[in-house]
Amino acid sequence: MEREILEILLDCGSMDTSVLVDIDSDIIEEAVRELKDEGIELNFPNLYYECARIALNRVGLTEDDAEIDCNYVCAAIYLEGHKNKAEKLEGMGFTVYY
Repeated sequence: MEREILEILLDCGSMDTSVLVDIDSDIIEEAVRELKDEGIELNFPNLYYECARIALNRVGLTEDDAEIDCNYVCAAIYLEGHKNKAEKLEGMGFTVYY
């Protein structure tokens, strides 16, 4: 039931929500607050992007250091190098290609 509500709120499917449930909940909460504070629509691509941006910041990287793909089921972070930071991002629940 909770996933169905999440799918409705984010206008996405069950495979998309499975991407989000892997992400640390404190990152999700911070991302939702940021989006709401900035008046940005709460949907899957916006939420994933904000989560990835927050996670990158937490490991000491910027958006310039990575490419964030918010395309639903294929959502991932792409890095050149930074293997140790990539592993930290993976520990936070993100799919990372490096």
